[in-house]
Amino acid sequence: MIKIHKDFDTLLGGGLQSRCITHIYGSPGSGKTNIALMATANAVKNGKVIYIDSEGSFSVERLRQISGEKIDEVLKNLMLIEPVEFDEQNVAIKKLNEIVPKSNASLVIVDSIAVFYRLEEDKDIRDLGRQLSQLLRIARRYDIPVLITNQVYTDIDTGRIVPVGGDVVRYWAKIIIELKKIENFRIAILKKHKFLPENLKLEFRITDNGIEAIKTKNLEPEKVEYL
Repeated sequence: MIKIHKDFDTLLGGGLQSRCITHIYGSPGSGKTNIALMATANAVKNGKVIYIDSEGSFSVERLRQISGEKIDEVLKNLMLIEPVEFDEQNVAIKKLNEIVPKSNASLVIVDSIAVFYRLEEDKDIRDLGRQLSQLLRIARRYDIPVLITNQVYTDIDTGRIVPVGGDVVRYWAKIIIELKKIENFRIAILKKHKFLPENLKLEFRITDNGIEAIKTKNLEPEKVEYL
């Protein structure tokens, strides 16, 4: 289990769970990459982190802020892969079956999983499903967590904000958290979990060191609104 932040970890059941995919989605600036970098900084003591940066959001300087004095150790134990199209991301995910055991990896991150699927119109949702299937096999075979981030869009039929990939991503991910950006703070809402109730909520701010919790509470389903 990989820790991220003591309060954020309450939404995860103690931290990033091994043998499954954790899916964090939200609008730009909601804190997705920030959470991924915090996970990176904390995971390296257990082994290498394989970080697939499909969105181009990875920042060494931000990682330095979060890691502090540990930055040299973090960078030494980080394998950064930067695909520029869906097929390259596909190759990177397939290679994990070789890379993970050889590198003694403790965590795989894909930030973000569906950016190329969204941009490349010729890609079928089944192609994305195959990538997610491969990621889940990696998590189970090597007993590690897999963290994916994802973009969102507005469903024209319902007017709701939903993650790219919809039901396919929901099927493969056992833990799902939605991030919302509201003025100068963020809200994380648990949407799916293996053993925790849905709609656990954390309000937090993004800080130089990562995040700072404002408050945590359990929301009744009917009280969760899209803000």
